[in-house]
Amino acid sequence: MSKCQYRETGTVYQRSKFTHLIDCLLPGICYLCHKPVAGGAILCTGCNADLPHCRPGDAASAARPDLPAAIDQILTPFHYGFPINVLIQDLKYRRKIILAKTLGQELAIYLKKVCAPLPDCLLPVPLHPRRYLDRGFNQAQEITRIVAGQLSVPADYRLLCRI
Repeated sequence: MSKCQYRETGTVYQRSKFTHLIDCLLPGICYLCHKPVAGGAILCTGCNADLPHCRPGDAASAARPDLPAAIDQILTPFHYGFPINVLIQDLKYRRKIILAKTLGQELAIYLKKVCAPLPDCLLPVPLHPRRYLDRGFNQAQEITRIVAGQLSVPADYRLLCRI
């Protein structure tokens, strides 16, 4: 589906038809290096290649005996370092909601590679109500929406409760 036809609904970064027309006529700009990008991407090919990707079997992704019994495995598409830390901090603290789309897509791609079978349900960690009121959105929920859509896996946004 081309970016001109794409319309995300139910999220804080819903875009207008006018914005889609502009995106189709003009290239975007890489969030990190500010070079032109095509196809509605937020990162150029070079910056995306430079992300600190985890490979399947990396320590962060492997089954870990030191985890609590209820957790079998931790999966992460990236090592937490530059520029992933900047993208996550900009999403959370500078309200760059559009970054949730890129982070969610990258997580979905990673899970398709390493996770068989896929999870039965996705559960984003809720924010404290005060933090939610300050921020106006839950970054984990925004990323989960993208991952759930990409993987066709249901997400439950109300099962977990912040105490």
